[in-house]
Amino acid sequence: GSLVPAGAFLFMAERTGLSQALDRRVVELAADWLASAQPPVPGRIAINLNPAAIADAHFVDWLTGFVAARNIAGQLVFELPERGVTRHPRQVRDFAGKLAKVGSALAVDHVL
Repeated sequence: GSLVPAGAFLFMAERTGLSQALDRRVVELAADWLASAQPPVPGRIAINLNPAAIADAHFVDWLTGFVAARNIAGQLVFELPERGVTRHPRQVRDFAGKLAKVGSALAVDHVL
């Protein structure tokens, strides 16, 4: 197969309600990769999330529990697009606090 740019499928994932499932799968694959990487991955890796994911308390609870249980929270930075931050300020603040408690970080992705 060939690489497909995210812009080619993210809109359809959002439109069909699959963006959270996609976010979950990306986190799971990143966890598997971090666990098997030899030598271990230095520093942190960034994972982009759909802004709608942070508005779902079940997803946020799953995410923070998963990265804590897999002992990878400190290796991850979660990125939200700037538009998501401006649309959901309260959820972003809550999400950042929950990430900090487990040792992950939040970054804002500025897209032109």
